[in-house]
Amino acid sequence: MDTHMSNRKDAQLGWLEISIALGLDSTRGKTITMIASEVGLSKQAISKRVTTFLRMSQLPPAFGLKSETARRVYQQTNGHSARSD
Repeated sequence: MDTHMSNRKDAQLGWLEISIALGLDSTRGKTITMIASEVGLSKQAISKRVTTFLRMSQLPPAFGLKSETARRVYQQTNGHSARSD
């Protein structure tokens, strides 16, 4: 968590990313799309940062977030090559 936060210029955004990744109360009930709109970023930008935190911390995704396997299947079935973020 410390590494993630120390690499962010915007501490509030860094915390939102951690909260989404861990399913904390501060973001529970909000979609990534809603949060992205609130902070003025794309859903993809937020999702990528959340994925980066999860990969770095070696934690499983919180409820509602796609696992690595689910992301690969989604990419393959939607005509995208499987790639890591």
